[in-house]
Amino acid sequence: DGCTSPVTNIDITVHPIPDVSNLPMAGEICSEATHAVTLTSNVTPGTTFAWTFTDNPDVTGEAGGNGTAFSQTLTNTGIDIEQVTFQITPTSAFGCEGDPQDYTITVNPTPHLDITPLTHNQCDGANTNITLSSLVSGTLFTWSFTDNPNVTGETSSAAPGTLINDLLDNTSWTNQTVTYT
Repeated sequence: DGCTSPVTNIDITVHPIPDVSNLPMAGEICSEATHAVTLTSNVTPGTTFAWTFTDNPDVTGEAGGNGTAFSQTLTNTGIDIEQVTFQITPTSAFGCEGDPQDYTITVNPTPHLDITPLTHNQCDGANTNITLSSLVSGTLFTWSFTDNPNVTGETSSAAPGTLINDLLDNTSWTNQTVTYT
């Protein structure tokens, strides 16, 4: 019949793919601490995030979740530095899903004093010569002492180290105790 219809426009909105724009994509905490970050994207507003994790048997507390507030309280159960990797996937307000990005949290172990025995006997006028150690490599210690008026020579150390080497002098005629903390 040769009739033509009027031109009809069809508009297509092309939405961008969101990303995870937080840099760096890593954090570091001590054991039993919380790492928290607000996740961001170059596609705003309305991008949300979902995360999963790769299990590390030497770390507890990791959890999957979603939203923009990424927060993890992690405990390192060992003596080595451990890492947990989370896969964070952004989704725009229009349902466009971006590529998952890895976010790695390094969890440092809690050092504990590893010394036995915890009591030490010595003669008056001798150096303590107590070496402090931990199963966590590289651990340094600071210490203070409880004052005993019958003993001189005890010192505190604000500078981290591994050796208490005080020359202790008992100014009385009875056994005396110095307690280091």
